[in-house]
Amino acid sequence: MTRYQVSADIGGTFTDIVIQPSDGPAFVNKVPTTRENPAEGVINGISGVIPDLSAIDYFVHGTTVGLNAFLERRGERVLLLTTRGARDSYVIARGNRDALYDLRYQKPEQLVPRRDVHEIGGRLAWDGSELEPLCRRGNVPHRSRAAPRHPHRHPPESPRHHRRCSHYAVGSGMCWSH
Repeated sequence: MTRYQVSADIGGTFTDIVIQPSDGPAFVNKVPTTRENPAEGVINGISGVIPDLSAIDYFVHGTTVGLNAFLERRGERVLLLTTRGARDSYVIARGNRDALYDLRYQKPEQLVPRRDVHEIGGRLAWDGSELEPLCRRGNVPHRSRAAPRHPHRHPPESPRHHRRCSHYAVGSGMCWSH
């Protein structure tokens, strides 16, 4: 039986889908985005090619619509969870100055205000090995209508920290993103 790997990206107008069967070349499908229920567009784009969705071994999904909402500051408030001791790294933002010596340079407005950046314990090494166990203790709001975002430095090497962070959101009324 043919097995499939599928990736999908929901855009504002179209949903792009790439399907890689185990026994042939990749197939690209573009279907209209269904604004009322974006998942419907994804299912439509996949089921038109894969008759039995249980044959999908791997599925990855991205959403340009969600990223644009974040960048345009629309939608829910966002919480940024960061490693203890690195809370101000996001505020300092020294990595991308086009004119290093421009005395009139002004930082752009932050996408996540400092009050919404929260520290959690836990540290990973470059290879994904755990240096310090993940610990939620800190000032992370327990119940909040917000979408937490935790930038992981080494997620492919150590997905367990990401999964454990996502459990903080479950049952709290929060959405989880990575």
